[in-house]
Amino acid sequence: MNNKFKIIAFYCIVLIGLILISTFFLNSVYVRKQVWNKFSDTIMDLNKNKGVTIYDSEKAYNGINLFYRQDNALVAMDMNGKYVYEWNITFKGKEPAKHFVLMENCSVLAMQRNTALGLFNKNSENLWTKKIDAHHSMQIYNNTIYVLVSKYKYLIKGNKIMNVSDDEIQVLSINGTIMSKTSLLSILLKNISTEYILNASSTYSDANKFSSDMLHSNSLEVINKTYNSYLKQGYILISSRHINAISIIDPEKQELIWFYNKGLEGQHSAKVLENGNIIIFNNGFYRGYSSVMEINPINNNVVWEYTAKPIKQTFFSASQGAVRMLPNGNFLITESRKDHIFEITRKGEKVWEYWSPDKLDKGRATAIFSTERIDSETLRPCFE
Repeated sequence: MNNKFKIIAFYCIVLIGLILISTFFLNSVYVRKQVWNKFSDTIMDLNKNKGVTIYDSEKAYNGINLFYRQDNALVAMDMNGKYVYEWNITFKGKEPAKHFVLMENCSVLAMQRNTALGLFNKNSENLWTKKIDAHHSMQIYNNTIYVLVSKYKYLIKGNKIMNVSDDEIQVLSINGTIMSKTSLLSILLKNISTEYILNASSTYSDANKFSSDMLHSNSLEVINKTYNSYLKQGYILISSRHINAISIIDPEKQELIWFYNKGLEGQHSAKVLENGNIIIFNNGFYRGYSSVMEINPINNNVVWEYTAKPIKQTFFSASQGAVRMLPNGNFLITESRKDHIFEITRKGEKVWEYWSPDKLDKGRATAIFSTERIDSETLRPCFE
């Protein structure tokens, strides 16, 4: 009996040791990211070449899906997975066009990340191109272009002078002329400590070293009407991935209005809903699973959240990702790492699902950054 107890105790000690070792390694951001990315890639491989796998025409919001492929094509795809139109966006350089805004006349404002903005007509002809270090997000508001732009500046901390990348919000005319610039980093540092920003951003670099890309903002939305004291017309909602936070700023007064970082991990795609709440794609960079969160900015409560069931890790995009609320109240979600787009109801029911079969020359899938669902009648002039 005594020997059996010793054997059991020995194996318990070994098991505890293995758990501690695993925990140590998985506490490394790099290792954890590789483990969950491999898991995500396996899920994607199981679903490759499937196209549309779920389509409930009564519960889904029917329309045309718009997204970029990394061969510089903006594609319009119907609910059955058929491409009905393409804009072939051509910029000079190796970096593909990734972000777009569809204009009323079927022209497209496109971005080649950290290189240029360009306006292209319905026939994909370039109307103008402006060299600019733009990245991730842009919006047309009051016939002007709001865009995130990288700008290097010096930051002083103690006796150290650091060269860091700031995210400027630049406002351009519809023809590409710069009208104003707002430094996001300068506004944040009036309220948020330099130490917090440095510590948060360092976790996204190898071995937790200093990262010059301190904010890595990835979404921008100019608020188009007043909802409450936090969400006023003209304020700007921004997601900053490297500090795991979303914020609202007043660009006119250069003030921080609202800041939220509870439970966010590398988030993307912050958007204001018609009920005055904020929706966000929370990547879950550290924990290994993603979620969609609806946040009340008045009391900072999470009023609704979607995660995959029964296994949360089956929904995970370590980078990129997007969410849009559709006119019928459903949510259109882009799980970028898997080139996976799906639509869910408030109850979490999938009513439409698409796995991209497109592959590039090296075999990697297209890495869809975000998806828009547009009413078919709105796009009809583009196809005629």
